[in-house]
Amino acid sequence: MQTFEEIANLFKEQSQDISSTQTSNRKILLIDDNREIQNSFFEILKSEYDLISCYNWKDVEDKITQDIDLIILDIKMSDYDGITIFNRVKQKLPNSKIIFNSAYPGDDKEAKKIENLNHNGYLTKGNYSITELKNIIKKILVA
Repeated sequence: MQTFEEIANLFKEQSQDISSTQTSNRKILLIDDNREIQNSFFEILKSEYDLISCYNWKDVEDKITQDIDLIILDIKMSDYDGITIFNRVKQKLPNSKIIFNSAYPGDDKEAKKIENLNHNGYLTKGNYSITELKNIIKKILVA
C-alpha cells in the first residue's frame, strides 16, 4: 500500500501533464488536520484556485466567509469530527458546496453518518487521480 507522500509525489508528476483552465477568483477552503494532505491539495490546485487552509475548528471559524466557493472537508479530525464542522458551516453558510474527504474507504458507519447530509461529493483520500479531482471540483463549481 502506498503512503500518502508517495501518492502526493505521483500527483505532482501527473499535474505537469494536465492543461488547466484558470479559475483564479474561485476560493476553496481545505479543512484537514493532516498537513501532508493539505500540502498535496495545495500542490495540485494552487495554479487554478485561491486556497485557504484550516487545520481545526478555530481556523474554520476565523476563515469561513460568504465568498468561499467550495469546501473540501476531512471527516475524521482531532478536535472535531467533520460532521460537526459540516453542521456548523451549514449554519453559517447554508448554500455552501462541500465535498467530504476521507481516508477510510468502505467505512459503512461513516457513510451512514453523511448519507442524509446536503453535501456535494465524497472522496476517498488517494483513490482518485488529479484529473478526476479537478473534474469533480469543476463540475461542482459550475453547478
